[in-house]
Amino acid sequence: MSHDQHLSPNHQVASAVFSTDGKAIASGLGEKTVELWDATSGERLQRLEIPVQKGIGMAPDLPPHVVAVDLGVNPTIGPFSSNGRLLAVEAGHEFLLFDVATRKPLISVDLNSVVGPTGQPQGRGVFALTDTVLATAFYSGTIALWDLKTGEKIRQFVGYRNVASLSISPDGRTLASCVCEVVEPVGHGWPGDDDFGGHAIQLWDMPTGRLLLTIERHLSDKRFESQMVNVQSVVFSPDGRSLVSGSEDKTIRMWEAATGKQLLQWNMEDKVYRIAISPNGKKIAAILAQGALTCFPIDPGQPDKPRLAVDDKAFDRLWTDLAGQDAAQAYLAVQTLSRDGDDVPARIGKHLKPINSFAYWIAELDNDTFDGREAASKQLAAFGAQAEPALRKALNETESAEVRSRIQPLLKTIGEWVVTDPDTLRSLRAIWVLERMGTPEARAVLEGLANGAPEARQTQEAKAALDFLDKRAATAKP
Repeated sequence: MSHDQHLSPNHQVASAVFSTDGKAIASGLGEKTVELWDATSGERLQRLEIPVQKGIGMAPDLPPHVVAVDLGVNPTIGPFSSNGRLLAVEAGHEFLLFDVATRKPLISVDLNSVVGPTGQPQGRGVFALTDTVLATAFYSGTIALWDLKTGEKIRQFVGYRNVASLSISPDGRTLASCVCEVVEPVGHGWPGDDDFGGHAIQLWDMPTGRLLLTIERHLSDKRFESQMVNVQSVVFSPDGRSLVSGSEDKTIRMWEAATGKQLLQWNMEDKVYRIAISPNGKKIAAILAQGALTCFPIDPGQPDKPRLAVDDKAFDRLWTDLAGQDAAQAYLAVQTLSRDGDDVPARIGKHLKPINSFAYWIAELDNDTFDGREAASKQLAAFGAQAEPALRKALNETESAEVRSRIQPLLKTIGEWVVTDPDTLRSLRAIWVLERMGTPEARAVLEGLANGAPEARQTQEAKAALDFLDKRAATAKP
């Protein structure tokens, strides 16, 4: 594996994040210091002394925990210029959002208001945030969500103990957490107490606090499969299609968000304590055990290699792989298709069409005849996860007991977070191919798919891909 550069080689780095434009990295250092680095050259750009607010106090020898930097325009906080930098840190038992230029806090959240399930002290927290919401987690397993406009707590729920890292999906609906070593006895009523050692990464539904998915733990060696390996960091990719985690087993791994299965693995020189992904989704930054900060590309580029047309046989094989349960093989197909053929968007466009409205079949659930109702149920079941958003919307709006009685079992079948339906998997991964290509031809196909039924999963994913491409293009502008 090739590393671009090592940053801050002479200091112990405690946390690091990319700036919004991907051009800088912020890291916590010392008791009250944050440093900004050039992400390309490794040159230090700025050193900030975080002012300690009256009554807050910082724990001795604990550097500020950097959560985010350079959030850009944030209408919920104030009319800051697009090139103004905002710095989010934990200092003591407060979460603080600073204007870098003035070093003045804009928002302060009192983390002492979080009460754990046993009444024990929360300890130091971990954080994730969007422009509107802050998520916090503590050793006790308590996860809390906060309104960044008011600093008030939105909701609180109990997750797994000793959360080491949090990340919020780009759409703001899903929270990822990872768990490191447990040192206290189980039996206090936390989720997963009976088999806690086997859990490492969880996905949570933010509006409800419902656990959506548990991803298998890191295993450094098959000889030690019975031992728990500490996963220290997890982060969503900027497009939300994958997660990346870092562990003490000296590996960084990428997981498919839709299936929870591993896509890639990088072997590092030392234990991995923190990771970040650049806003364009192309680089990973990792803090290793000795405090070194290293950057490397997710997909090594081949700028001098011309795109080649994919012949029919090869395309058919790769198209089949996109629908497979082998996520790593499917991701290899995603990489190949997005790299090797200018004709790929047109081919995908022939196979993948916008989803028509589910309204007809949902209405048929209340057909006057039993056979008509049965046919509608079978057709909606065949749509798989594509129909889930429409079915949930109909369940909330319908007054028909018959329709509710048919939708509820359908949702139990197709409403799980993990996508297993081959057609849906192929659709999501094909959209990933188009997003990775980002060419005018690929965008044209995405725009066509985005014109499908608004409630269809495929339509929503195509829109999300276009939004990501727009954000990436805006970030790339000087």
